[in-house]
Amino acid sequence: MTRRLTRSEAARRGSAAEGPIYSAAMAPLPQPLQMLLLMFAGWVNRHQLDVIEYLQEENRVQKERMGGRRLRFTDAERRRLARKAQVVGRKELNELESLITPDTLLRWYRERCRRIIWTIREAVSTSRTSISVAKLPCSVKQPQSTSNDVVPIIWTM
Repeated sequence: MTRRLTRSEAARRGSAAEGPIYSAAMAPLPQPLQMLLLMFAGWVNRHQLDVIEYLQEENRVQKERMGGRRLRFTDAERRRLARKAQVVGRKELNELESLITPDTLLRWYRERCRRIIWTIREAVSTSRTSISVAKLPCSVKQPQSTSNDVVPIIWTM
């Protein structure tokens, strides 16, 4: 039986193409435990589907109560909804009966990203310092420059 390699041994081996760090084969779970695990996963899935169905029905009731009136959201609420909507994606949002259209939610997200990028551009142009864009909530890239000029940040979605 082969043993598990330590990180230093794996580093000495070189590339990962030689094999995985865990070289021992994992023993399969006993049959009764597999069945129990599958039953539990099925129950959790069914429960989540029931919760989603309830929330969708609650949204339908709220829409009926509102009639044709418009909802007003604060900037903080828009940011929260836009962040969540971007993660879910347009295709899934179209399938949901949400209070806000998918186009509006994703537009809020794009506007939020633009505001962040313009704020960074202004900070870079006024202070002439480098700002790390790695922790931004939007996907941005900064082109390489050979001179010491201010480099514009390009927004990519």
